[in-house]
Amino acid sequence: MKKWFIHWKFELSFLFKNWLLLPMPILFLLWLVTSMTIENVSGSDNLYLSAYRTTHSTIFILVVGLSILIGVYLMRRDIGNDSFEWHLALPVSNFVFLSTKFVAGMTYLSLFTILMGIVFSTLSVIQGIPGVVTTHVLSFFVVQYEVSLLISLSLGIVLSVIIRNRFVYLIAFCAWVFGTLFMEIYILNGTGNFYFKPFHLTYLFMDSILANGVWGIEIMKDEIKWQRLFVLSFSFMLLMVTMLVLNSKRPNEHVKLWKVVCSISLLGAIFAYLPYSQLWNERLSTFDNMKESSPTFALSEDDRSPYMWFPPIDHESFPIKERDVYEPGLFSITNFDIDLKQTSNSNLDITANVTLQHEELESKDELQFTLNRTFSLKEVKIDQKSISYKQNGDFVTLTLPNNIKDPTIQFIYSGVYKLWTHRVGQEYYPAFSLNNQVVMPSHTAWYPLPGHQYLMDSTGESRTDVGLLHPSEFKVKVSGIANTVYGSVKNVQSSGENHTLSGTTARLDLFSGFLSEIKSKHYPTTLITVPYRREDSEKFMEKVDRRLTYFEEFLDDEIEPVHHLFFLPLDQLRWSGYFRQRGFIDQNYIMNENNIINQRETINNFVIANLFHEDNFVSGYDRPKNLLITSTIKASFNYVYELEHGKEEDAFQTRSRYANIPDQYDKNDFSKELIQIDKLLDMIEDAVHAGKEEKVKEVLNRLYSNHWSDNSYPTGYDLYLEPVALISFEDWMKEWNDVMKPEE
Repeated sequence: MKKWFIHWKFELSFLFKNWLLLPMPILFLLWLVTSMTIENVSGSDNLYLSAYRTTHSTIFILVVGLSILIGVYLMRRDIGNDSFEWHLALPVSNFVFLSTKFVAGMTYLSLFTILMGIVFSTLSVIQGIPGVVTTHVLSFFVVQYEVSLLISLSLGIVLSVIIRNRFVYLIAFCAWVFGTLFMEIYILNGTGNFYFKPFHLTYLFMDSILANGVWGIEIMKDEIKWQRLFVLSFSFMLLMVTMLVLNSKRPNEHVKLWKVVCSISLLGAIFAYLPYSQLWNERLSTFDNMKESSPTFALSEDDRSPYMWFPPIDHESFPIKERDVYEPGLFSITNFDIDLKQTSNSNLDITANVTLQHEELESKDELQFTLNRTFSLKEVKIDQKSISYKQNGDFVTLTLPNNIKDPTIQFIYSGVYKLWTHRVGQEYYPAFSLNNQVVMPSHTAWYPLPGHQYLMDSTGESRTDVGLLHPSEFKVKVSGIANTVYGSVKNVQSSGENHTLSGTTARLDLFSGFLSEIKSKHYPTTLITVPYRREDSEKFMEKVDRRLTYFEEFLDDEIEPVHHLFFLPLDQLRWSGYFRQRGFIDQNYIMNENNIINQRETINNFVIANLFHEDNFVSGYDRPKNLLITSTIKASFNYVYELEHGKEEDAFQTRSRYANIPDQYDKNDFSKELIQIDKLLDMIEDAVHAGKEEKVKEVLNRLYSNHWSDNSYPTGYDLYLEPVALISFEDWMKEWNDVMKPEE
């Protein structure tokens, strides 16, 4: 053992004395500090996202390249010299020769892992990120770093003993490029062959769900487990091949034994790959079955009637108006009482009591529901008695008994809830419930929905126009989840692993994970976001509160604010290509985390959502008349606030989004609508600068009372909702002149 330790120190000293390798950890440390601080502050990224995008998925590729180079260098330092034949006569076995070089290389390379952990944990403490979150993240990336460095070092070592001349450096470079950039860009993203993923040297892909700092690690846990098993087995095989080659160059009585060991290690690598390939077999098989049973959808020429048809599609065989009309057969459900329990193995046991109006059951022999196929329906009861049913994919058909007394149907079902889809090389994760990490959108039918509604189309993307006919009363009890469970309903209560959610909604979505909540100090609004954005989120809520209290001072009508703002990383989660990045679920608002939460535009958008209970989208040429004028009037609330509080730059940016025609330009070059908008904004700006801001507020108050005071919150995921009110420029001028006239 002493001989081995002396040899290990000897090998390690050569690494730290090398002029190229000595400064590398220092340069990596400088990069870590720079990328995780400057990038984090200047961009929209949080600490986790900055670390993943700038280090884990990019710069770490260079560290892996360095690892391959070190593997080649350690071996060629000896076997590349003519004097190596003399070494073979020394009383140092090939095992000591190889193992000391390998451990010395891993010792040096582990410095990069340690530095990453130190910088990330230090910045986490400074930013007040909970220790449990930091530990969860680092425990994953530290292991992944070491596994990646191990396989790359083993690759460099085996190449150097197989290829004895300097040509090995070129081969090692090609292996590095192929195992990182080429593998991701051309093989995985280009062909969508997921079976080759474990041959990527880092498994930290640039476009990966791992970039999701809330749920990514938990989603990938099973896949990463089998990937690591294969990589470790494959690394062991490479080292055994190295030992076999070394022993074949030196008189050794155990060459046959090493051939057997090498064969066994090869078989071990093959067997280690089998569970990984089985995982993809199951995923792709399930996905293909869902695609085959899902139709293609289109709208009629009037954009009102949905049509559907199943592939193969003959586009010229018949006109679209003759295709099958999509009629899911929806009916009203008045009440849901759901008991959801997550077991230790992430299995969900759910009991859903669905109450209908009694007339929905009269004169019917069957009733149709939609329930995600990942759940196995165990029993259905009416009047406390089991009834017969048929579950086919996502569709459930009940056979109704005669003389139903209580119009409540009890569904008892269970299953592991983890959905996966893809398009070529792009992976999607529509919904999941794993350990304490939960994303359960309503459109994935985790609770029974009325009728037979298709949950995806023939391309494999989730449909988000799936749901209830009308809002229903929900009461949901969740147990077995340690993190707080949030939902798109008003009332949310948590105590340990037990959670209760209740309220009226048309779409109940559940979220849980390492999330932070920030409550408004003036309104019953709660912001739900990632822990890395807590400081920015607190500033955001303060700014929103100041604006809403400012508006409340001059509005006659009381503001009815949003209950929950979900500011979450949804684009990386990739629910669906149809899923809007910002919008309402009843009196809750979802906003994608790719926005900068403390940015002026994000604040303005959320303020408008609270005031008008609708978004302020203006897009396309085929828009209703006066839509742009109406949107400008809604934006004028923020514009007046910014002008009165001396935020001239913010006011300029708010105005520029709609119209800002410089004086030196000929207004005849612009449309009538833009000229009117520019005049409207000029009127507001001139009046505020003239000290008439109270008059401007009265104009806005009158318009708000006349058009938006009774506006309820919308439901659904439609990207462009019809505005509740459309106000013309003449309407604006009438109110303006009526308020301003007494002073003129």
